[in-house]
Amino acid sequence: MYSRGISGEPDLPKAKALWDRSFELAHSITERAQPAIRLARLLIDPQATEAGIEFDPLQALSLYQQAEIGLRIDITENGMTYYQKRLQEAIEGQAQARALLTNCDTEGMTLS
Repeated sequence: MYSRGISGEPDLPKAKALWDRSFELAHSITERAQPAIRLARLLIDPQATEAGIEFDPLQALSLYQQAEIGLRIDITENGMTYYQKRLQEAIEGQAQARALLTNCDTEGMTLS
């Protein structure tokens, strides 16, 4: 709702705060998968940086990896095959985060 601006203007910091809380309250890797993938996407989104969200491809990579694990468990053990597309997004997101990390290394940027 806040990320897409459904109830008004998009509020990415508010969306991030809610996803952070959801991630913190999750009891299992499968419960963490959904907020993890949303947070990861946000941490490497140029529009999010413009909204005050810190660019952090290393954290995004970690979150995409956690999302992949949780989604694989949901698909294989819980029969949630409808998460295949989301799983592919987590895999592709890892590649994107790695590429951004390589660019940061090449350009001498520091990560917080």
